[in-house]
Amino acid sequence: DWTDKPSTNPLGSAPIPRNWEKLDDLVKHVFTHFELHLTIYRAETSDKPDGYWASIQELPNLAIPTAYKKTLRAAGLLS
Repeated sequence: DWTDKPSTNPLGSAPIPRNWEKLDDLVKHVFTHFELHLTIYRAETSDKPDGYWASIQELPNLAIPTAYKKTLRAAGLLS
């Protein structure tokens, strides 16, 4: 859910249960009428929930929104 207050349980909506690591970097993306601040968590897994999954090598060639690119850079997955 979108809210202007931080979640009290940010991992409650994680796609799969894993040992999630909170990253220090906060991602900020400015839209025309508001700022989006993202706290990034990452985990490694061999299980993949439904959806499209790209390899790290494929990421630079994909049409990814700027806010997502900033997130991937903060996680060290995109240069």
